[in-house]
Amino acid sequence: MANKLWTTAKTWSLITEIKCAKNFKVLYGQAADENSSGDTKNAVHQCIAGKLFGKSDKLTTTCIKNHVTWLETTFKKKVKELKKTGEGVNEYYQILPTGPDHDTNPRAVTIWECINAKFPFFADVISMQAKSL
Repeated sequence: MANKLWTTAKTWSLITEIKCAKNFKVLYGQAADENSSGDTKNAVHQCIAGKLFGKSDKLTTTCIKNHVTWLETTFKKKVKELKKTGEGVNEYYQILPTGPDHDTNPRAVTIWECINAKFPFFADVISMQAKSL
């Protein structure tokens, strides 16, 4: 992870806060039938910093913002690992946010398992990304 401040448990706490409907709406956009909350991303980062670190100064707010960016960037890199290669194929294995099922290509299952072993937040970030579409 980016630094020692971010333990696995602290990162799970961050993901829980991001998934909270009022925070998610600001960070990733509201549904078509929802009104805006009027909050800014910075305000949400401050609120989360207060909950996770007990204070919401500029340093902790920036720390939250940077770790959210790290989660998103790492997720995108891991998605690229699910790309099919060879024989001119240039597409991605399709796996639901819930994970592989009985119809999933065995090669994709292996890749999924490796990704989750190195980045245990992968499935949760997939579900966040899917909600934002």
